[in-house]
Amino acid sequence: MPSQRNQDQLNKIKDKLETISSLIFVNYTGISVADQQALRKTLSENDNSFSVTKNTLVNLALQDRPQNLPNDIKEALSGPTATVYAQDVVSASKTLTDFTKDHPTFTIKIGLSLSPQQDRILTTEEIQKLSKLPSKDQLYAQLLSQLNAPAQSLVRVLTAPMQNLAYLLQNVVDRG
Repeated sequence: MPSQRNQDQLNKIKDKLETISSLIFVNYTGISVADQQALRKTLSENDNSFSVTKNTLVNLALQDRPQNLPNDIKEALSGPTATVYAQDVVSASKTLTDFTKDHPTFTIKIGLSLSPQQDRILTTEEIQKLSKLPSKDQLYAQLLSQLNAPAQSLVRVLTAPMQNLAYLLQNVVDRG
């Protein structure tokens, strides 16, 4: 019979799985508590979280998904494993990749992109590629810039004759 504490943790994990887009499993061996707290703080800035929970609880929570749990995930859930619950997988990937540069014992094992239809495995290489993408804010800025460019061009074309007339009149006034 599982303890009430384990059941509560299992329910929390299941609730998180409903609100996030991805999971990333990492090996946190050799990382100090202070470094873990710094990582948690950095991840939380982008609505992501870092949690060390029992592998069996994460495994049980994932078994309730509509698809069967891939063997790669079962293998990743062995040994010291922490879970990163990612609302924004790109920002989480960036944070984790940067963290691995400073902490060589910290490694990214595997990821899981969650969707109601079909969950998808994210390999370590794919997570590293995601870390090189622009952030969501940068992509929004690029999109708005592209959407705004035709309107700016139209304004320049429409105001050009009036500007030219003003320059001409100013030139006549200057010549006296």
